[in-house]
Amino acid sequence: MAKCPNCGTELERCDDKKFYCPNCNKYYATKKQETAQPAEQQQTEDATLQPTTANQAEATQDVNSELEALKARLAALEAEKQQAQQNPAPKAKSPAKEKMSAAISKVSASPAWAWFKKHWFIVCPIVLVVIIFITLMSTLVGIRGIYVNVNNPNEFYSFTATKYEYHYTSMYTGQEGVDKGSWKKSGSKLSLTYKDEDFGKITEDVKILKN
Repeated sequence: MAKCPNCGTELERCDDKKFYCPNCNKYYATKKQETAQPAEQQQTEDATLQPTTANQAEATQDVNSELEALKARLAALEAEKQQAQQNPAPKAKSPAKEKMSAAISKVSASPAWAWFKKHWFIVCPIVLVVIIFITLMSTLVGIRGIYVNVNNPNEFYSFTATKYEYHYTSMYTGQEGVDKGSWKKSGSKLSLTYKDEDFGKITEDVKILKN
């Protein structure tokens, strides 16, 4: 039986929660007791929480490691970029340019080029004179002039350095006509090239007789 905390008199029960002291004329209520958590349950909860905390710490460490690796990679890329800007890679040469460079290097290293560099002031005027002589000979000497058909004086060829004109009288209309074109001589063969209205470009070969 519960006793009064003030006078020690036994308390009378009024209901499940209240008691009455006839000596002090006071009512007392029972205090709700907190249920203590068993030690085994507490240990189990602690054991359950500990791995979670350890996993979080491990995950945080992994994230930090990845961040550090990423920062190192970015720093390396930035360093490579700066180095590439400071020392740009040489452009690759095309095969034609490489062959040309090799040929120029080969010529520059040849004894003939060394001799030409030493005597160019004599060689160049001689070469120029030869070129002028050949040009004049090809222009002034050859079949330049007018060649007339002895049987028909109205039919003749007029040759310049590279062009020709053929003057003739048409056997169908009786009118005079002119064909114009270019010529080229090879030995005793003369090639005449002209344009026909019906057949287009035509080349005829004529044999040149002496006298």
